[in-house]
Amino acid sequence: MILSFVAQAAPTDKIATPSIDWLAIAPPLALFSAAILIVLGRALLRKRSWVGEAALGVAFLGVLTSAVFTFVQWHIVDRDGPYQAIAGMVAVDGFAVFIQTVVLLATLLALFLSSG
Repeated sequence: MILSFVAQAAPTDKIATPSIDWLAIAPPLALFSAAILIVLGRALLRKRSWVGEAALGVAFLGVLTSAVFTFVQWHIVDRDGPYQAIAGMVAVDGFAVFIQTVVLLATLLALFLSSG
């Protein structure tokens, strides 16, 4: 009885999803990916003596990757002006790029101070 009711259900429309501009979310995504990789590496390889240096290298690589994406965003904003992505949930403008640059510089300073 229940199966016949489910089989008779009307077909539903597809859910409209926004397109994703990956460049708009690339800088925080690069930092987040590096952080996840560091946490997994420290958790799974904690007995190794080199894991601290590897984590520091991954952190520097994540900041460098995020800086490259931020640089590309700056040139896009400078050339084409500010824009919104992911159905207006992410704004990429001069102020957003500036704040991302400040966060990257602060992270880089913290990494240099922690490297000893």
